Amino acid sequence: MSDVYNYSDGQQALDKFAELRDMLEHSIDPTDSSGWKVVDTPDSYTIVSPDKSIGGYVRLLSK
Repeated sequence: MSDVYNYSDGQQALDKFAELRDMLEHSIDPTDSSGWKVVDTPDSYTIVSPDKSIGGYVRLLSK
């Protein structure tokens, strides 16, 4: 599943990016982050839980 959001305002895009990042963290396991592998860069955020074999990512693309 993937969703695409388009914003003309950079701050709105960053706010949505932060919201989606928080949703990823919460959906994997809000009580235990010790097993997460996280890659956080200015334009992407990836989180994986090897124990549960699940993960997700958010990318911020510019036009």
